[in-house]
Amino acid sequence: NAGQWERALELLPQMRKEGIPPNEFCYGAAISACQKSGKWECALKLLEEMNERNVPKNNFVYNAAISACAKVGEWGKALELLNEMSEAGIRPNVYSYASAISACERGNQCDVALELVETMKKREVPLNLIAYSAAISACEKGNEFTKGINLFKEMIAAGILPDAHVYNAVISVCEKDGQWKLALNLLKDMENRKIRPDVITYSAVISACNKGPWDFSLKLFEEMKERKIKPDTVSYNAALTACNKGGQWEYALQLLEEMKRNHIPPDKISYSVTLGACEDNGKYEESFRVLSEAIKRGFFDHSFKYYDASNQDALDLHGYTSGVSKALVRYCLKAKDNPSDFGLLRDAMKGRSNSLWIITGQGNHANKDGRRGVLKKEILSYVQDELKYPVVIQPDNRGHILVLCGRSSDKCSFSKNELIK
Repeated sequence: NAGQWERALELLPQMRKEGIPPNEFCYGAAISACQKSGKWECALKLLEEMNERNVPKNNFVYNAAISACAKVGEWGKALELLNEMSEAGIRPNVYSYASAISACERGNQCDVALELVETMKKREVPLNLIAYSAAISACEKGNEFTKGINLFKEMIAAGILPDAHVYNAVISVCEKDGQWKLALNLLKDMENRKIRPDVITYSAVISACNKGPWDFSLKLFEEMKERKIKPDTVSYNAALTACNKGGQWEYALQLLEEMKRNHIPPDKISYSVTLGACEDNGKYEESFRVLSEAIKRGFFDHSFKYYDASNQDALDLHGYTSGVSKALVRYCLKAKDNPSDFGLLRDAMKGRSNSLWIITGQGNHANKDGRRGVLKKEILSYVQDELKYPVVIQPDNRGHILVLCGRSSDKCSFSKNELIK
């Protein structure tokens, strides 16, 4: 339990007081207790104390200390201990390396983790399940997708049976690499090996299928519920993304309501994807209701800015899709035209000026698929051509659009009972 490490630290001086000098096994037990409680600094202090008292160290002591560092992602300290072992003439074993690789994985040091894997092979230290699992997870975090999949194949060839954690790690690699077919095959392989998938498994496979046929994603989402695997926010967001991709705005709204009924709190992604599904399909009233609820919950607070010097409001669209951006623009412009009807933005939009700055950026960035950013062009066209608001673009501030409010169009209009105060 959490208090064992304190008790272990108390026992060492008590033993000395009674004339029994603690040996390496006593220190090893104390360091192990620190490791289990996540007290890595205490574990390292005990190692220093062993040096001061000339107590010899062994594999167990070092492995416990490295594992303590791994638990909190202190990869630098873990590597120092690994090197110290070799310098002291103690040969690191599979558990030493596996713990060091785990430390690198938690510390987002993919390259270092893979170097340790190669070191194990050169020194003929066989990798175990823990080492492979941590290395594959490190590849997923470090975007080394091919290497992660190759490690999984190597593991199977070596006769090491993967567990659910390893499958989840390699399926996550497939998801990030867009390999939805391989993700589905891995899910089937889990079934063949009688390894029960969990919510992490299904969330990753559903997300992977969003890179392919979106309807597969929704079928898998229903399948996990049929198997009594309770979806979490990540699972729902993956299904909502499939709805957005497939134009299933009605189902997206149903899922959002289902989340709330099941006491699974929607997050900003949940609202943004649902909003995009409604917006992209021209369902502006539904989009308005979703956005109003999201604003009420504070998910878009950071997007509303106020320039005190000029007494002007601004809307920052960095990081948003075209659909979400358009919904925010329409909402804010209507709020500027009818401030008394939009109580939600009363505090956020303080400016008295009858104008709104829209911050899009200059569009010089590249999207994940390599295309140049086009948000500024889309929003400019949307405000001018569809919403019919006059705009001003200053030559020295090309990432901003100044909209002159006071005019609205049908797409900006909503009935009184739809306005949340």
